[in-house]
Amino acid sequence: MKASSFEDRSVALACQRVSEWIFYGCVAIAPWAFGCVGATPEFLLTAGVSMALLAYGVGSLADGPVRWNGRLPSILVMLGLLGLAAVAAIHQWILPAGLIQVLAPGVSEWTQWDLQEVLSVSWLPRWDVGQRLSLYPAGSFQVMFRVLLLVGIFVVVQNFRSPRACLHRLSLVAAITGTMLALFGLAQHFGSHDGLTYWTYDMEGGLGFGPFVNRNHYPFFLNLCLGLTIGLLVERLSVMGRHWYRLLLTDPTVGWLLVAISFMFASLIACGSRGGVLSIVAGVSIVMLLRLRASNASRGVMMTGLVAVPTVLVLIWVGFDFRESRLNMLAEADRYAEDGRFHLWASALQSVPDFPWLGSGGETYRYWDNVYQSGDPEWNNWKLRSLRADNEFLDVLCEYGVFGLLALILLIGPALWLSVTQCRRDGLSAGAAMGIIAVVAHSGVDFGLRVPATAVLAMVVLGLLSGVGTQSGGARQRLRESPQRSKSSFSRKTVWGGIAGVGMILIAIGAIQFRSRYFYSDRSKVAAFDALILERPEAAFELASAAVALTPEDIDIRLEFAMICEFMLDPSRDSSLQSKLRAAMVRNSLEALQVCPLAWQPYAWLAKYGRATDLQTASGNVPVPENWRTLCLLRARQLHPSEPELAYITGERLLNEIGLDAALPHWRDSLTYSRHRMDDILEKVEGQLDAEQMKTRLIPDDPVVIFAASSKLDNEEDKRLFLDHALELLEFPERSKRELTFGEREDWRSKVFEALDQPEKALRALDRSLNEFPENIGMRLRRVKLLMKVGKLDQATSEVRILLTLSPDNGQVKALQKQLSERKAREL
Repeated sequence: MKASSFEDRSVALACQRVSEWIFYGCVAIAPWAFGCVGATPEFLLTAGVSMALLAYGVGSLADGPVRWNGRLPSILVMLGLLGLAAVAAIHQWILPAGLIQVLAPGVSEWTQWDLQEVLSVSWLPRWDVGQRLSLYPAGSFQVMFRVLLLVGIFVVVQNFRSPRACLHRLSLVAAITGTMLALFGLAQHFGSHDGLTYWTYDMEGGLGFGPFVNRNHYPFFLNLCLGLTIGLLVERLSVMGRHWYRLLLTDPTVGWLLVAISFMFASLIACGSRGGVLSIVAGVSIVMLLRLRASNASRGVMMTGLVAVPTVLVLIWVGFDFRESRLNMLAEADRYAEDGRFHLWASALQSVPDFPWLGSGGETYRYWDNVYQSGDPEWNNWKLRSLRADNEFLDVLCEYGVFGLLALILLIGPALWLSVTQCRRDGLSAGAAMGIIAVVAHSGVDFGLRVPATAVLAMVVLGLLSGVGTQSGGARQRLRESPQRSKSSFSRKTVWGGIAGVGMILIAIGAIQFRSRYFYSDRSKVAAFDALILERPEAAFELASAAVALTPEDIDIRLEFAMICEFMLDPSRDSSLQSKLRAAMVRNSLEALQVCPLAWQPYAWLAKYGRATDLQTASGNVPVPENWRTLCLLRARQLHPSEPELAYITGERLLNEIGLDAALPHWRDSLTYSRHRMDDILEKVEGQLDAEQMKTRLIPDDPVVIFAASSKLDNEEDKRLFLDHALELLEFPERSKRELTFGEREDWRSKVFEALDQPEKALRALDRSLNEFPENIGMRLRRVKLLMKVGKLDQATSEVRILLTLSPDNGQVKALQKQLSERKAREL
């Protein structure tokens, strides 16, 4: 019996070691693949984590006992994770209509509309909406698998036999990985100013940093690495004892750790994430205050200085300018009112009354951001969409309701409790606590925990911190390891070990199988786009169709399939291919609406490319109303009211069907968000509306749009009417749809006064604007022209000198300098 038990424990120990090193490998590799946010890197990360779970499952089946090192906080963390997974699972259930109406009254509103009978045929019974609480069951299904993987990670790491030794090894891996990320991020940021990642891949908007596609994702991962590295330093200093100051300069380990921490802090500041900087400062400060003693106060002050000085030197060396960084907002609290996060948070909250208890479903926030607009065109960029609410708590409340939020609080509360209570145990625990506190704090203003690489590292750190907190020592640990067990104890532990082992194996196999479908689907989609580039339309269509067939529940792949078909719709191509493409787009659009009725593009494609016969055939010969195209456009407008082209097309169709009065509100919305169609709209209303009617019924209350419209008018009285209205809105900004700063308002006032031929007033307004934007070249060029217009040539000369200092090679400045010299020469 003893020999058998010893062999079983040897197998379990080997499996644990395999799991441990797989986790280390995942932590070291995962951030480099863009944080594993793509289908392929996420599949590889899932495969790695699943292999660790499989190894643990085999060890549990062999050894039998399940060692739960944690106590109540660990149990609560598990309950929080399982609660989130349970809410996502409930989103998959078909429920009675009465219960749905009570739990999610918004389901009926967002799944039923005027063409409901046409869409009544179900091709995807596993994923269609209407009888479920979720408006996107597939999104919840993906999140459920991700959360279950985190449950598996926590169980495995929590039960490591030597959590403190594991935490030490993880800290070493994190220190090396964090330093490499910091060096890479600094080199790329200051060596490539065009928003490229790996100097190759273009990040839309140029918001990436290091290998991460978003600069706000970088601090989540790095703060965990930074906290663990600081923990190594604290642990090393504690080993030195009270004579640490004598050994400090002779210990190479301390030197290298200080260098690593300095580079990590420097990269964190350079990435420009205000929340990332504040969160790690909060994490370090809280832990250090909890560990503060008179005996180590001087050591803390000296370590702060030894980190701060090289950090500043690194930033000076790479050329970091704090004044041009987003971090300068930390010193200007009033500018936070202009932060777009408030608009994102408002969108998340507006959907809650319709889905209060269990939310609208995973990955649905991105659609509510389109539906609920703030009205300010500055924050409603119709070319982009926000995937998250930039707040984990509001994001969960929106997608998983009150119960999901309670589960998240049940997860985060014990995590913070563990951090606060265990940070005094030793240096390694203090470092882990710093990282956890920083991540939780940053989650209040961003969503970096949704990045797979960060989620895996955070769960590993939390599991080890929990295990270290309850690790027994000496004789008690040896007693636990003793092979002598009673039969009843052996039986109970064998049962629990078998359950845990089978559970981990099932989670691992299910996760690999699920993510592999998305991996192969993504490969087919990429191959389809490559075939398009190579002018192989038939192959592109087949590959895109294969991608949809692999993941029929994925709304994103369906939208990309429709875009591929739309790109290939060319009259010069074969007519049979054109018919096949149109039929495929109609069917795909109808199926996409069954998968997620919040997507607006399928309605627009049905209106643009669909035919009544195609719609009848796809829906089982259900009669289609004559105005079905208009109904589709109106539904698309309801789901995305800030899309200017859609608003213009809808207005044009209503003009032909009903009349001008029906078209004007949609054209007004189109002009609110874009001036691209202004000429077309003004041409259509010419002769039907006078200037006063255009001002009140067509042109939005936006001084920027009104000023642009005034330049299109030929009548001077009409033009002055528009310009006076623009001045009124600039004088009373609360009446305007566009939120402008004081400097921006004065700049536009200057332009309006200039158009009204009032150069003196224009000059005074421009001077006030330049107080806020002193280095704006365009404003200063206009100032030179205005000064020349009013005859203030000496001031114009001084302004030209300033421009030559700011932009010595600017051709416009040199041309103005020449004009000014010639004019002064003539006047002499």
